[in-house]
Amino acid sequence: MSLVHSWLVAFCMTFGIEAPIVFMFYRRIEPSSARLVGLIFFANLATHPAVWFIFTKLPLRYAWQVTLSELWAFGLEIVFYALAFPGRPRRAAIAAIAANAASLAVGYAYLAVGGHF
Repeated sequence: MSLVHSWLVAFCMTFGIEAPIVFMFYRRIEPSSARLVGLIFFANLATHPAVWFIFTKLPLRYAWQVTLSELWAFGLEIVFYALAFPGRPRRAAIAAIAANAASLAVGYAYLAVGGHF
């Protein structure tokens, strides 16, 4: 499997895990489900390629690569949701952290049972 194909599989998995979580946080605030799903998609698209293609190439131990990439994803998605939904920075932080923590946990569980990207 090529690196890009592996990334696409991981991105789809990540989006599939994170979208319902973030959707629950904002469904009462955003009247358009299509807009909300689009915003969640672009938040993931803004962070995931760097997690996959940049942070994995840093000359650091794996644990540091994961730590920095997750801080990147949490941080950028918090900013993204805070800008998309002004006046709700705490909700943005909780939504981004919950969604990213869930996708990270599921990703590790997938690898633990023999999955691969």
